[in-house]
Amino acid sequence: MLRPGRDYGWPESEGGDGSHGERPIFTLHPDDASPSGIAVAGGAVWMGALGGQRLWRLPVDGPRADGDAVAYFVQSHGRIRTVEPAPDGSLWITTSNTDEATWGGTDPRPGDDRILRVELVRPGS
Repeated sequence: MLRPGRDYGWPESEGGDGSHGERPIFTLHPDDASPSGIAVAGGAVWMGALGGQRLWRLPVDGPRADGDAVAYFVQSHGRIRTVEPAPDGSLWITTSNTDEATWGGTDPRPGDDRILRVELVRPGS
């Protein structure tokens, strides 16, 4: 959880590297993450990844990590831009594949860009 007035290290420290600022509870490589949209739902932080082309589940218990980061839809839907909790408890995610102004964009293809509904099921359920 980000808190007003706290020192998060940038630019002297980045991720877990450096001795300055608050320590992150999760660190992901930019090639796998390149974060875009983010939402909190179902006991986790859900993060879309443009460059990483995946949806991340970052399990949390309040301000602490509660397990390992898990990637979903790895390169199956392309670049994930937006993540938003839906009224029914699922997630809505949007893809951003036809934006040629950014790294990784492509010419339009059938089915791009899309809004996807993702039903959340707790691990082990």
